[in-house]
Amino acid sequence: MKRMKKLAALLLAVMMICSMALMGCGAKLDPADQVIGAMYELALRDNATPLKDLLGFESEDDVRASIMEDGGENGLLESVKAQFEAYDVEVTDEELQGMIDSVQSMLAKLTYTAEITEESKDKTTVVLKVNGFSMQEIQDVMLSTQESEMAKLTEEQQMAIAGGDTDALREFVVSFMTEYMKNVAALEPSAETTDITVECEKLKLDVSGKEKVAWLPSDVNKFAQDVENAVFR
Repeated sequence: MKRMKKLAALLLAVMMICSMALMGCGAKLDPADQVIGAMYELALRDNATPLKDLLGFESEDDVRASIMEDGGENGLLESVKAQFEAYDVEVTDEELQGMIDSVQSMLAKLTYTAEITEESKDKTTVVLKVNGFSMQEIQDVMLSTQESEMAKLTEEQQMAIAGGDTDALREFVVSFMTEYMKNVAALEPSAETTDITVECEKLKLDVSGKEKVAWLPSDVNKFAQDVENAVFR
């Protein structure tokens, strides 16, 4: 089975798994609602424990090696760091970890429920109810943070940034992103939930070196997009 992308990228993107082969099997499968909930946890909060415990992986590293697109080789910090480097902005691991901690505290506020609404031999439908954050509120926080951080700049700093001084630009970007993440983390999710209907099929999965069949989304790209749209509305 192809692997799931890590949701990181500070705000934020999502996953997932692509199907390999459909496989009929007489063994009892783990409940589809629990699998979908566990995948949501891994994608949203990088929490591999639910999938490890549910499907019988030997370790969380094995979960990521089997499911994540990069095989779990690149951690969340490395993934985010690469995005800053793409814009030629150097950020220390400590600075990045502070930003990541803010985002994770924000995502920790989200809740979900998963329920099987239809079930047959070959297909199962799960409805995932999730709450999320307002993109308008996030954008408002970004603009207000930008204004406040710009107001802190001295005339000399503004001239240095305008003149392409990389050190001055780095200092401003890191300061802005740190404050932005802290301010975003203070937002509260909506109490209103959004329904995500997930059609599941029996698909093969490598579980710590052993092949296992599990209920997984038939259209993982749609599932990924639906989760992202529901979490950030």
